[in-house]
Amino acid sequence: MGQTATFLIIFEVEERYATAFSASVKSLGDWAILTPTTIMVRTKKSSESVMEQLQSLIGPGDSLWLITPSAPWSGYGDPIACDHVEAALGPESGNWVPKD
Repeated sequence: MGQTATFLIIFEVEERYATAFSASVKSLGDWAILTPTTIMVRTKKSSESVMEQLQSLIGPGDSLWLITPSAPWSGYGDPIACDHVEAALGPESGNWVPKD
């Protein structure tokens, strides 16, 4: 297996494909849901392998983007998701912005 890579998986998937798609993403490795249509995943698979695996589970009108995140980063959302982003990209290079 290769080195661990971190990807943002951004998607819009028809409901009839959603369960299988979600299970497949979660099988890739450590994951965190950042928004209802964005999941960060850390995996030993290549981008090509991940895209091939996931693309086979979506319909022709769906959208799927696989992006490698990098620092600097900033965000607001679930603190648990922030923990995953910090673990992947480093706390010194980011800025989680609490709203309170």
